[in-house]
Amino acid sequence: MPIGNITGETITNLIEIEAEINDQKHKDFLGSLITNLRDSISDTEKRYDNDPYHENVRQRLVIREITEHIREKRSDLAIKLLSTERISLDSYTSSGNTIASVAAYNNDIETLRYLYDEGADLFKASEEGYNTFNCFASMNLDTLRFASSLDGFNPNEVSEHGVTPIQQCIKNLVSTNLFGFIDEMRWDLYPEKLECISLLIELGADVNHVNEEGRTVLMSAAFSEAPDIVRRLLEAGADPSLVCNNGNRAVDYSESEEVIKILQQVKTST
Repeated sequence: MPIGNITGETITNLIEIEAEINDQKHKDFLGSLITNLRDSISDTEKRYDNDPYHENVRQRLVIREITEHIREKRSDLAIKLLSTERISLDSYTSSGNTIASVAAYNNDIETLRYLYDEGADLFKASEEGYNTFNCFASMNLDTLRFASSLDGFNPNEVSEHGVTPIQQCIKNLVSTNLFGFIDEMRWDLYPEKLECISLLIELGADVNHVNEEGRTVLMSAAFSEAPDIVRRLLEAGADPSLVCNNGNRAVDYSESEEVIKILQQVKTST
């Protein structure tokens, strides 16, 4: 059904393309275009108010706007849309995750509390069937404390690529380039990540779980050059002798002399 000089299918396709773009400049350009098209829809909303296809496009645009507010740390605007627009609180975003999972990933505790209070299913699986909420909520201490207080939180929930919450927790400690080398170390996050790791261990997280690549959280901690986290994991029973699919142990992932020394001093079963 035409909406102004465009079609609802055009807008839907643009939203899906935007979700796949990694380059921020291109993403911003397409986002601006979608915003302008959204305004066109607003001008004709009454005309197509009873059109199911138009309603679907309108909802997708609203959900996109909500996720933008969440990423921009504007929980007040996200909550306003959630409370006034005709959308399900359990709706999926263009990435296939729920609004709750997006809020957890972005450490938006205010939006999470609103969703919970209004009856949203925070643990609803993604469109691909993964329970990403448990993992995303484990990336920040505030959201982890909130999520772990709820019935349904599982510290050993296996999500996409075989990753569990304790593995997801330290994923953003470093950023890597196309060749797998470290571009940036997020030293400012280390103290909070250590608290998250300790809480997950207290909740019963398996410190020796291996993901699809055969990697453990100890290997990730070694790669991130995080000696305090490495020590905490070893205290909890992490096994440094485990080998990933590429034949590497935790010690092989680290370039930190301190981390290497810690791991080499551990008596293993091999």
